[in-house]
Amino acid sequence: MRIGLAANRLHHSRLSLPLFDWLRHTEAGIRELDLDLCAVGGTYDAIVRHGLLVGYARLQRYPRDRDGGLVKLVANVVALRDDLPGGSNRLILDPS
Repeated sequence: MRIGLAANRLHHSRLSLPLFDWLRHTEAGIRELDLDLCAVGGTYDAIVRHGLLVGYARLQRYPRDRDGGLVKLVANVVALRDDLPGGSNRLILDPS
């Protein structure tokens, strides 16, 4: 399964915010299930800065949104692929 992560810059600053809370609570499961996590530049940088998913090779960094990162992230996460069962891709976006 591939999960896309993109959060507003305001959601990068504190470890208590929902994205990081979700990652803290699901990190063991993410590792156990060997999920692909695709994160837009600033979101990826914030995950690393807060010490989450340390050493997790399946966390992939996409360019910042101003460099087309969000478009590339969405295209990759929702792409239909033969090696992924239907409905196995998820995209998590912060609506702010």
